Amino acid sequence: MTEGQVAEDAYTFQSLPVKVDFHGTTDVRENFNAYTTVDTQSGELRNSFRGRALVGLNIALPENYSIALVDLPLSSTDEICPEGKLNKISRTEAYSERPTFDTPSEGASSFVLSDHILVRQVSSHYILWEHDKRMEKAEILNQWIELAQAIHS
Repeated sequence: MTEGQVAEDAYTFQSLPVKVDFHGTTDVRENFNAYTTVDTQSGELRNSFRGRALVGLNIALPENYSIALVDLPLSSTDEICPEGKLNKISRTEAYSERPTFDTPSEGASSFVLSDHILVRQVSSHYILWEHDKRMEKAEILNQWIELAQAIHS
């Protein structure tokens, strides 16, 4: 891996339409991915979570777009609500152009986007899951990306 590159597609990002109150770990490949099937006619993915049927779609992001798993470290002034949501982040940063990644230090497996944001994983696609219904969120996401491209071009 060369400087400025991030390991891509080693993991699959999945967006599930559920709220889970669990703060441990699980083997997603064994407990979820192993049960995913593909509908050969529509290309949709099928699975279930806690007895509810799920329909999934592999979303490929447009060129120059990525999805990232990042760590936003808390400072002493940041607070976590009982629901697990961050009330505020005391340090914010704006980027006028696409950020670059520093290579990991010796023995590290992550990349640093800034002094405060640690990039764990990056991918050009993800799986969007919905309860057994039409994929409306995927269409909305594509509309937002098109709108953002029109505004910023």
